[in-house]
Amino acid sequence: MKYLIALSIFVSSYAYSADTRCGWLENPTPANVWLSDKDGSWTISIQGGYSVDDESMALAFLGMENKDNFVRTNRNGGFSCACLVVDVKADDGSISKIYKAEQLLLKQCLEDIAITPVIPLPFK
Repeated sequence: MKYLIALSIFVSSYAYSADTRCGWLENPTPANVWLSDKDGSWTISIQGGYSVDDESMALAFLGMENKDNFVRTNRNGGFSCACLVVDVKADDGSISKIYKAEQLLLKQCLEDIAITPVIPLPFK
């Protein structure tokens, strides 16, 4: 019984450690994915280098699934507006785990003055 209580305390505290981060979810080229929010840029994957686990990566792509709210900046790459529930490593600016992803209307990010200046357009 005391192991069950300890496990539930651990699971509850772990669930509350995740952050909800909303901003520009960018995938400009294969295997390069990051989120830019009011606090900066958070690496999800770098081609040939760091990457979250496969389950987390699949969730990241859910945040870009609706092509009506996805801006294509090259052949397959582009960006969307999304909220991710994540664990972050603030020391290196990376996301270590994604628990949930929700794509938002582009309008929501365009109207957020904290992230409008970092819109990931290639020609700005």
